[in-house]
Formats: sequence, structure tokens, C-alpha cells
Amino acid sequence: MRSTMILLTVLFLGSMNPLQLYGEAGLYSPEYQVREIPLYGPASLPQAEFSGLSWYNDHLILLPQYPDYQTRDGNGVLFAISRQDLLEVVSNYKESSVEILEINIQMSYFRVNIPGFEGFEAIGFYGNDVFLTIEAEPDKATGYLVKGRIS
Repeated sequence: MRSTMILLTVLFLGSMNPLQLYGEAGLYSPEYQVREIPLYGPASLPQAEFSGLSWYNDHLILLPQYPDYQTRDGNGVLFAISRQDLLEVVSNYKESSVEILEINIQMSYFRVNIPGFEGFEAIGFYGNDVFLTIEAEPDKATGYLVKGRIS
């Protein structure tokens, strides 16, 4: 089975004091061992082409460039990994795999209403609002900022 890896150099999970990372003068940063964390299932397919990731509460959300890459039928998925699961892997409390949750996203609107739709580029959250950037090229390169609400 093919697996995709997330390479972590520094995993800042919000529980660490910034002084622990950078020292009092902010002049140095400690080195961390790179950890490979395999992804399995649909998230491991090369077609996922992850283009963005961001924290939503206690989950790391992974954004495929084309969330409907498996079906192209208007239904797509984003992926989520819990902060706790990542912490346990990074801290060697469990094996190196993480549970990957799927979050449904309706794609048909974007493909129908955005001429030259070329996929998602970035994701960010503010409270329960989600912001996505979309690249399109109907005649010339165009960018869209889309706001949604988490239900």
C-alpha cells in the first residue's frame, strides 16, 4: 500500500512556551529530529496534491488541491488529524501512524460557478469561519477568496 509522509521539523502545538523554542533573547532555535508520519487510505494517494493545511480547534486540516479528486461528482473531502494523535506520535507514545478523519465538502458549486477553476491553494480558520483561496485561469490567472461556515 502506498503511503504519503508528512515531514515535521518543528511541530508547535500551542502547549509550548515561546521562550522554550527561542530562548530569552530569541536568538536560537533548538533542533528537532525529523519524523515521518505515514498517511493511509485516500489521503495517501498522489492525486490528493495537498496545497494547504491549518489548525481548526484541535485538528490539523489538510486541504487537497482538488477535494473531489476521487469522484469528480461534486462531493469531495478534506482530511483532519487530531492534535492529540500527532502529539502521541511525535512523543513516541504510539506507533508512527495517525487516524485520518474525512470532512465532506460540496464541490459542484465551485466547478460550475468559477470559470477556469484550477483548485484550492490555501485554507485558514477564524472561529467557525473557514477561508479558502482558489486559483482559476479562464483567460488570465485569477484568485478568489471564499468564506464558509463550519456546520
